[in-house]
Amino acid sequence: MTASAHKGGMGTLFAVVMDVNHLDLCGTFWSQMLGVDVLFQDDHYLRLGHPGERPTLLLQKVTEPHQEKNRVHIDLDVTDLEASVNRVQDLGGHKLQAVSAYGIAWVVMADPDGMNSVWSNIAEPFANQGATPMEQRLSLITLGVNDLTRSRQFYEQGLGWVISSGSNEQIVFFQVGCIALALYSRAALAADAHLANDGTGFGGITLAYNVRQREDVDAILTEAQAAGARLLKPAEEVHWGGYSGYFADPDGYPWEVAWNPYWELLEDGSVQLPR
Repeated sequence: MTASAHKGGMGTLFAVVMDVNHLDLCGTFWSQMLGVDVLFQDDHYLRLGHPGERPTLLLQKVTEPHQEKNRVHIDLDVTDLEASVNRVQDLGGHKLQAVSAYGIAWVVMADPDGMNSVWSNIAEPFANQGATPMEQRLSLITLGVNDLTRSRQFYEQGLGWVISSGSNEQIVFFQVGCIALALYSRAALAADAHLANDGTGFGGITLAYNVRQREDVDAILTEAQAAGARLLKPAEEVHWGGYSGYFADPDGYPWEVAWNPYWELLEDGSVQLPR
């Protein structure tokens, strides 16, 4: 959740508010369980979170006792469910119910004031919900060529195409409408995609999808695999300064998903090469 309002929305989530009877006790409990800072505290309120980030957790001291089941509760994702449950109990909370369904295990816990929370491994099955989906666009076509000098002369001198200043001795780029065309050593391209350059598993061409943020590379690769793609190369830092990985579609065509900090992506996803 960011501080900026979602397009079309009326606002953003600023804080989750809990009514508590014991402000200090619950403040200590939740700050230690969540690993967050106390951002503000007086006799009536205690705000927890990380500086500059939203939403925060706001504890509000009330005098009336907690009597009924919560209408709202917090879900927390943990890597070690058993250890987390033990930690909650060590800090004064207690276990209400353990549940296992839909391939997910979760435990309902109560904090020292009786406020319910759910501790689980639930985030993993829903990890891609809300992630940036793969848009219907293409960023780059790379041709694996046997003789880079010969191919460059064909496109530059024979066809009169203008080479981007982002080119070098190893790779040549052309702006072709709203996407880019690259010429690259066939052997090097096959190695980059983790494919054998023996004519059986590699056709000499790759497609690329460029993303706006580094973390989108992993999200798109995960999305593609969920749709039936085969992961060829997990995302990693690459020698030219970006971050990328490869997947193959059901027919084996290789796609690179890349974050390139040196290329401009326009609002519609068009690639703008250096002139």
